[in-house]
Amino acid sequence: MSSEDDDYMSDAFLNPLLDVRPGMPMVKRLKETLRRETLHKEKNILNQQKSYKEKEKNRRDAALQNSLSSENKGFALLQKMGYTAGQGLGKEGTGRVEPLPLNIKTDRGGIGMEEQKKRKAEEKLTNYRKRLQVRQHMEKKSLEDFRDRKRTEREHRETEGDLRKSQWACEQLDKQKGIIVPKDSWYWPEVVKNQEAEHEEPITEGSKDDMELTSLEKLQFITSYLRSVHFYCIWCGTAYSVFQQELDTKHDKYERLVKLSRDITIESKRTIFLLHRVTSVPNVEEILNEANIRLDAVRQKIGHVAEELGEDDLYQFHKAFMPGIQEYVEAVSFNHFIKHRTLISLEEINACLVFMRDEKTETKVCGRGLWPGACVLTFQVTPTDYLLGVADLTGELMRMCISSVGNGDVDTPFELSNFLRQIHDGFSYIGNVGPYEVSKKLHTLRQSLGKVEDACYTLRVRGSEIPKHMLADVFSNRAAVLEEDDGAV
Repeated sequence: MSSEDDDYMSDAFLNPLLDVRPGMPMVKRLKETLRRETLHKEKNILNQQKSYKEKEKNRRDAALQNSLSSENKGFALLQKMGYTAGQGLGKEGTGRVEPLPLNIKTDRGGIGMEEQKKRKAEEKLTNYRKRLQVRQHMEKKSLEDFRDRKRTEREHRETEGDLRKSQWACEQLDKQKGIIVPKDSWYWPEVVKNQEAEHEEPITEGSKDDMELTSLEKLQFITSYLRSVHFYCIWCGTAYSVFQQELDTKHDKYERLVKLSRDITIESKRTIFLLHRVTSVPNVEEILNEANIRLDAVRQKIGHVAEELGEDDLYQFHKAFMPGIQEYVEAVSFNHFIKHRTLISLEEINACLVFMRDEKTETKVCGRGLWPGACVLTFQVTPTDYLLGVADLTGELMRMCISSVGNGDVDTPFELSNFLRQIHDGFSYIGNVGPYEVSKKLHTLRQSLGKVEDACYTLRVRGSEIPKHMLADVFSNRAAVLEEDDGAV
């Protein structure tokens, strides 16, 4: 091999090889065949016959792209009616400009099938959400029930423990006082007995209650028994025997105040009944003097109340004497109205409830001066008792109105009507901020005012038609009917 020949590994042999793809080299005749096949396929696609649906769709789309001309009879009719091409529908031209789109149904489903499928899908989704919510609610409820059950079990265990401690303490304290038989079988701890003794011994009294009462109820009964009899607290673990005398003293004082309140109520009612006679007797001063004597006796009893209270808090025993004080306010305000035709104030009532007491004499109403060595006691009527007493006064004024008409006095009802309206206006300012008893008495006040106004209306309208000696019967019957209606309501 000479040096002038090219090496087969040189670039002179590698550069002319442009096609580096693997495989056999493609000849010119094969390339031409492939080109012709490609052109044939393109011509077949262009010359392929379109289906009827495709041709129909193409024609429809082309027609929809063009606007209607004036040659169209429908469009010509619209133009004659004033329509202009490109203008919106409506009188103002603000309506639809483009025509409604045309939706062609191409599937074989019935009419409304798509809406039904959509509705069923929505219902299925809604049901799934409901089931999911119910499941979540049940899981939450199950968790709450579990917590409640555990809390109840814990409380039951604590109750059982406190019950056993209370029974043991009750047995020990009863035996210390010489009590050998418990108040009930379950007040003391149960005694463990053998099987034979259980069959031989009959059922003791209280077994029925033992089956009916729960552990919590037993604990409440035993706790109340321990506190009231032995002054013992199971949770403090101490018997407060030092307070037994103090509690007994307060209880006795409460009972004495209740008795005094009853006496005050009785005497006040008698005074009110006496004052109602002023409408039928000629000598009114005699009635008023007797009423003043009775009211002084009532004040004397109120002085005993002040003496019983001493330095104790007024509101600690307020419920014991509250009814009597309200009845006294009603009596003294009724007496004051008959004398002066005005309403007595709270300050005037309290000014008369100042008493003097010494070691030798009993408690007396304070006069103009004090004697040497006397002790001054005061009793203050609370604003609530004053309001409730004035509310009760309206019922007595209503009865006074009927009695006055029966005796031929036609001016007093109108005077009472104006006075009751003023009292009603004063109570209306209180509204719902006062105690419950005030709102309850306000209802009674409105009933009394309504009856008096009905009487005044009858006097004004039919007073000349009805004889004076029959007016009382007419008003009494009407008041009875109104009371029945109020009771029915």
